[in-house]
Amino acid sequence: MMAGLGVLLCVLMSLVHIQAVEVCVKVGPCSCTYADKHIDLSPLAQNPGPRFKDMYDQYYNNRFSYNPCIAFTESTCANMAVCQLNLQGQYFPCGSQESSVFVSSDVGVTLQYSYHDGAVTRTSNVELVCATDDTVSLEILGENPSLFYSFKLHSKACCPQDGALSAIVTGISVGTVLVIIFFSALVLYLLVGVSFQKFARKASGKEVIPNYTFWSGFPGLVKEGACFVVTRGKGRSGYDKV
Repeated sequence: MMAGLGVLLCVLMSLVHIQAVEVCVKVGPCSCTYADKHIDLSPLAQNPGPRFKDMYDQYYNNRFSYNPCIAFTESTCANMAVCQLNLQGQYFPCGSQESSVFVSSDVGVTLQYSYHDGAVTRTSNVELVCATDDTVSLEILGENPSLFYSFKLHSKACCPQDGALSAIVTGISVGTVLVIIFFSALVLYLLVGVSFQKFARKASGKEVIPNYTFWSGFPGLVKEGACFVVTRGKGRSGYDKV
């Protein structure tokens, strides 16, 4: 029992830590937005691409090409974001623009790409490093483990900029971002609460709902509050003269 409770507490602490990380919500293949700031890599895009072409990794084993935002074609890498060229002269697609996912953590934001070829999946992680000068560079860490590729993109464009991206440009508003954050927090609240009630307190039925007594009476509280606001000050004239 105590061991199970300990594991549950560890899970709860992990979930709370995850929720504390500010999430940058994807609004395009190379842009994401927070509630009050954003990241947009479009100034780094090249067309025709790629912006970074046939660059060696740190071990000089493979070469890679990468272009933010806009897909490029290089040999058998058709409409890709990332492409690998090995020592045997073979090209391998390592991620498409459409697959891009922004992964937020307590150390920053990573742009992740993937490409599925039958039973084989290649994944490319591009860590966005905020640069303090005008230098734009791609650090290629290489393939480790197999089929997993790591990069570091250094640029001012990787720095969060003030202001959320506008709905006209991105199709998503600050309000939408807040709604996403709210429902994410709500789902997390329910998952953690139900797990705690069910496994730690051994509750069943409707009692697995966290704070069931409060939520079951919540509509009544809302009704009473609304009635109070509507009728505020009425029926108290007898006290006004005291």
